[in-house]
Parts: sequence; structure tokens; C-alpha cells
Amino acid sequence: MGGTIVNAWNKSRSKGLITATVAPYNKSEELVESKTGNQYIKMIASVEFRKTGNKQLLPVLMNLKTKVIVIRELAMVITPNGSGHTSSGKKVTGYFGTMIKK
Repeated sequence: MGGTIVNAWNKSRSKGLITATVAPYNKSEELVESKTGNQYIKMIASVEFRKTGNKQLLPVLMNLKTKVIVIRELAMVITPNGSGHTSSGKKVTGYFGTMIKK
């Protein structure tokens, strides 16, 4: 079984460093379709809060067309869209942060 594995990180003053690894699992073969026709694949997210040492395994859905992953329990989103720079100046792409609903 092939699939996409996503690694993401977010650093904030209040929460510290948050890392996430999203990968397929045995239920990832099942597709979920929304009322609007979007297709999603079931995946599992391993989220670690480095400041507190708290780790969570959470079920998530990834939109097959946009590759956007929503982590509802944390009100966070991982998306390949976005760009920025690390504190050392390295260019990065993607976004892992607070979900902003438009």
C-alpha cells in the first residue's frame, strides 16, 4: 500500500514547538465523500507538544485534490500552500497552524 506521509511543525511562544506526522493506516483505503463532492482519505496524525511532552494520535482526513489535512481536535490545519522563512533564514513551503475559516 503506497501513500503520502506528511511531516509538519509549528512553533509559537505560548505552545512551544508542535510536530506532526500524518500517515496512512489500515483504514486509509476507504474514501469519504462530502456533500459537495470533495473526496477525502482517512489518515492518522501523531502530534507531539515538545514543551509539555504530550503526544496524541488523532484520526484526520486529507482532501485528495488540495492535499489539505484538518486536525479538528486541535483546530489546526496542514496545507502545502504557503511560504515563509525559519528563524535561521531557510525558505520553507506549506502551513501548519490555526484553522482560519473564510
